[in-house]
Amino acid sequence: MENEERLYELINKIKESEYYFHEFFELTKKQVFYNIYAILKDYQLSEDVLQETYVTFLQKIDTIDKHKSILGFLYKISRNKAIDYYRSLKRHADIDLVSNTKTTSYVHSYDSTNELLNKLKTILSDVEYQVVILHVINEMTNKEIAHLLKRPTNTIIWIYNKAIKKVKERLGDSYV
Repeated sequence: MENEERLYELINKIKESEYYFHEFFELTKKQVFYNIYAILKDYQLSEDVLQETYVTFLQKIDTIDKHKSILGFLYKISRNKAIDYYRSLKRHADIDLVSNTKTTSYVHSYDSTNELLNKLKTILSDVEYQVVILHVINEMTNKEIAHLLKRPTNTIIWIYNKAIKKVKERLGDSYV
């Protein structure tokens, strides 16, 4: 995949000069942002976690395996950061429940915005969920997903179609 090759070129250049980081960021930010947004469902929080993701990425730039996907590496960092942030919100909500503040209602409404994603997690296997998120939220093609997950394109198509069929059966056509 030529985009992945370009990302590796930029990483090598970033190691020499951070001047090239902007181009790298522009090529990857949309996919990484939506990976975070799929978990947090809050634009501002997602932007904050996006920044933290790239800070961590730059700190770990020397550990990148040349045989693995750079976007996969960024997705993993961003997913972990988003989940950590979500958990910290939940902890704060639990503390606020005890002190009876308004933060609890914010977190409850926050939880309801993630209802569909949580339903998908219970209906779909981990791989199916990942393929659906990459396809729908990150707007990746089947070929890009196949490259990222190191699976044949036809397998990705089959997984996606199977996942959509499961969702239709469990939730109806209104969710698909």
